[in-house]
Amino acid sequence: MQFMMLLYANEASYAKMTPEDMKKAMAGFAQYNKDLRAAGILKHGEPLKPSLTARTLTMRQGKVVSTDGPFSESKESGA
Repeated sequence: MQFMMLLYANEASYAKMTPEDMKKAMAGFAQYNKDLRAAGILKHGEPLKPSLTARTLTMRQGKVVSTDGPFSESKESGA
């Protein structure tokens, strides 16, 4: 059985990091990936694009509908 592991981060915080802090953070991710691969746990790993490029796919009346963003659309109530 295989599982997908997603790591979530606040993308806005990256812009506030110094180059040194970013290098340390990325080194931590790299070491974690290396350890998982060495243990035979990690099979594949690819970065996703920023959430600003996300699309949400839903089925409506048997057709796929694509909308911008990683959020659900909802009608606002005037109550």
